[in-house]
Amino acid sequence: MNGKFKMKIVTFAYAKINLFLAVMGKRPDGYHDIESVMQTVSLADTVTVEAMLDKAGDKQISLSCSLPSLECKDTNIAYRAAALFMDLFPNKKYSINIHIDKKIPVAAGLAGGSADAAATLIALNKIYGNPLSRAILADIGARVGSDVPFCIMGGTRIAHGRGEILASCTPMPDCYIVIACPYGATSTKEAYARIDALGIKPCRTLDDFLPALDSGNIDTIGSALYNMFEDAAEADTARRLDEVKNIMTSHRAVGALMSGSGPAIFGLFARHKDAVSAADALMSAGITPEICRPVFDMDM
Repeated sequence: MNGKFKMKIVTFAYAKINLFLAVMGKRPDGYHDIESVMQTVSLADTVTVEAMLDKAGDKQISLSCSLPSLECKDTNIAYRAAALFMDLFPNKKYSINIHIDKKIPVAAGLAGGSADAAATLIALNKIYGNPLSRAILADIGARVGSDVPFCIMGGTRIAHGRGEILASCTPMPDCYIVIACPYGATSTKEAYARIDALGIKPCRTLDDFLPALDSGNIDTIGSALYNMFEDAAEADTARRLDEVKNIMTSHRAVGALMSGSGPAIFGLFARHKDAVSAADALMSAGITPEICRPVFDMDM
């Protein structure tokens, strides 16, 4: 990009986990309605956004990533979010470079791509002088991904609709979270299709989970975790998920669950030494874990 350097913002793109997730049914637009409780966690990508004055007014966007396999074209969700933001300010002659340092596993049910798009929007908003509220940024984000609004707002929140309609709830208590992926990337589209084909209905509701969250007791919350995608898992997949969950619970996880459509599994731990013990056991089983904490302050 040609032009004079203007500003650089470095921000974190935090992953999310689903403490509760039920698929309520397919919508006429092809998406699915869900009920979920989402939580931001400290596992994060680092997103760097540089703005350059572009005298020619071309307003170019370039995107790069530390992970060579990640597509860095105009189909990337962070690129699309940046384009939508910049279209709102036609008189700002900036060209933008976005670089993503990936730490969140790709296509793992942790909203890594959505988190990158959210961090990009927040960084651009700072570069442009904070003209938009978080709520407006969330509306922009919803146009590129269902999880982007949550990744912008963060904390502990109830999600409805496609996941873009958010409501407040009791924050989960602080704890230690171990995240592990027992196998490679999965297709969210295929996971929803399997639920549709099997005709699976949720066996728990938000009304079952929210009292546990309101209790503020990590043991109570751990026993109430639920993800309907686990009910739709094929036998071999279910076996691998159970192996990881069993390792976690055998090292005093108060609960373990698949996040999103998987394959990431998270375990909740009251004590750091138990989280470390579980992580060591996972490493011994050939699975690389991450130890993280809940995140509530989304001042990126």
